[in-house]
Amino acid sequence: MLFIVDDSQSMNLSNFKSFINEAYDKIKKLNSGELELKLISLNQRVNELGDILPNGKFSSWAQVQEIIRKESKDVDVTHVFFATDAQLSHLDSPNPLGRTIYVIPFGKEVIGQKLGLLVPSKPLISVLNEPIHVPISVWSNGQVNRKTPSINVLLNGQLFRELKVEFDRNVDFKQVDLEMVGKRQGKFEVSIHWSESPNDSQTFTWIVQEFKANIEAYAIAPNPSIGVINRIAKEAHMNVHWNFTQQVNSLAPADNYLFYGILPKELPKDKSIWILNVLPENLKQIPQMEEMSSIGEHFPSVWKKWVAQRTSLSANSLELWKEQMAEMKAKGNHQYIDSAINELFKISFLRKADDLFSLELNQTSFLLGEEVVFELRQLEQENLQLKGLQLNVEIKGGGTTTRFNRKITQAHQVESFIPSRPGNYQYIATLQGANKVVEFKGKFTVQDLNLESVKGRNSVNLQLLASKDGVKVVELAGLSSISFNDTINTDKGKLKEINLWEWPYFGLVMLMILAVEWIIRKSLHQI
Repeated sequence: MLFIVDDSQSMNLSNFKSFINEAYDKIKKLNSGELELKLISLNQRVNELGDILPNGKFSSWAQVQEIIRKESKDVDVTHVFFATDAQLSHLDSPNPLGRTIYVIPFGKEVIGQKLGLLVPSKPLISVLNEPIHVPISVWSNGQVNRKTPSINVLLNGQLFRELKVEFDRNVDFKQVDLEMVGKRQGKFEVSIHWSESPNDSQTFTWIVQEFKANIEAYAIAPNPSIGVINRIAKEAHMNVHWNFTQQVNSLAPADNYLFYGILPKELPKDKSIWILNVLPENLKQIPQMEEMSSIGEHFPSVWKKWVAQRTSLSANSLELWKEQMAEMKAKGNHQYIDSAINELFKISFLRKADDLFSLELNQTSFLLGEEVVFELRQLEQENLQLKGLQLNVEIKGGGTTTRFNRKITQAHQVESFIPSRPGNYQYIATLQGANKVVEFKGKFTVQDLNLESVKGRNSVNLQLLASKDGVKVVELAGLSSISFNDTINTDKGKLKEINLWEWPYFGLVMLMILAVEWIIRKSLHQI
C-alpha cells in the first residue's frame, strides 16, 4: 500500500499537518498490518510523516502515476492513497491497471472555470478507414444556465463536427465520445473548443497511415499468449504469420519480425522487431535496453526498447498474461490491455522505412514555469554512426524568440525549454547532417495559470479524477468505511495459468495443432 502526499505550495494551509496525520492514522488502521504501508512525498524524499513540508513548486497526476509505476516494479502495489487539493496538471495520464487509487481531497472547495474540457495530449495513430474514438472530458461545475452547450471540432482549421453536450440536472461532469475515421493519409491537427469560447481551444495530433504491417513471427509452440497477440493484431490491421520451430536458422523476407521465446542467431537490422518471453540470460547478447515509459498507455513498466534498433520492443509475456487475468477479474474484459498493446503494435510496426528521425513534444499545453520537453529519436541504425549531426531549434511566442543548437550524440536525446511568458508558441526544428536536412514544425500553448497559487481544493479536477477507472474520491471522514473487496488477486491469475498447462489433454491438443500445421505446409510444398 502507498500513501502519497501532495507537498506542493497550494497545500500550505494551517491544517496541513493535522490533515495528513489523521489520514495516515486511518490508513494504518485499514491496513491491519497485513500489507506494507509506504509513505511517499511528491517532490521530496522523506522517511517519516514529519519530514513532509508543503513547499513543492509543482504537482501533477503524471507524477502520481510515475511513482506507482516505479514502486510496482519489484512488488505488488494493491492500493494507493493520495492526499491532494487537486490543483494538478497532466490529468489525462492513464492509471496503472489493477491498482485502486483513493484520492483524499484537502482544503475548502474553490469554484473554478464555468466550462472546461480535456482531450488527449499524445498523438493518435490509425490506418485508413479505421474508426477511432476520442474521449473528451467536459464539465460545467454547476455554473451553466443553458444545459446543452456545444463543442466545435476543427480538422486542420476547418470545422469538422459539432458535438452537443447535455448535462444532467445533478451531474455536471461527463465524457463525450468523438468518433473519427481517416479517409485519407496524412498528419492532421485536431482542435476542440466550446462554441462560445473559440480562443480557448485544446489541440492534439492525429496521424492516418495507409500502411498495414505484415509480420513474420517465430515461436517454439502455440500457447495462450500467442492467442492474445493474434486477436489484438487483427484489430490493429496487422497480419501475423507464425513460424513454429525449435531453432531459427534463417528468416523469411519481411520488414517486421516478432520473436516469442526464441531468438535467431543474428537479429535483422533496420527492421521493426518485437521480442517477447525471452529468458534474461539470452537477452544479454542484445545491447542495453531503454525503458519506454511514455509509450505503453496502461502498462509502461512492461515495455522496453532496444536503443540500437529502429522501433524494437521487448516484453515479458508472463506480465502480459498476468495483466490479462487481473483485468478479467476486475472488469470482465480485455479492453485496456488490448488497447495498450494495440497502440504498441502501431508504434512499433507502422513506422515508415524512411522515418530517419522523430521529434515530438511530450504534450501541447503547458503551465507557465513548466518545462517544454522535446524528444528526438534516431530511427535508423546507420544514424548512430554519423558525425556532425546538428539540431537547430527556433521558438517564437509570448513576444519572444528563442534559438538554440544541440549536437546529436545519442539515439534518444531529450532537450528542454522553459518559456518565460504565456501565449501561443510555434517552433521550427531542423536537423542537419549527412547531406540531409529534416524539418519539424509544431506549436504549443503556455498558460499563466499557477495552480499552486490557488488555496483550496479544485472541484473540477476532482470530478475528472473521479470519472477515471480505478479512482475513488473519498473524504477524510469516509476513510474508515473503505472496503478492500475490490483487491485484485494475482494468485488467482497464476492459478488459472497453471491449471491450463496441467490440463491432461493440453499436450494432445498442442500435438494435434502441430500435426495440422505440418499437413498444410506439406500440401503447400513448404516442407
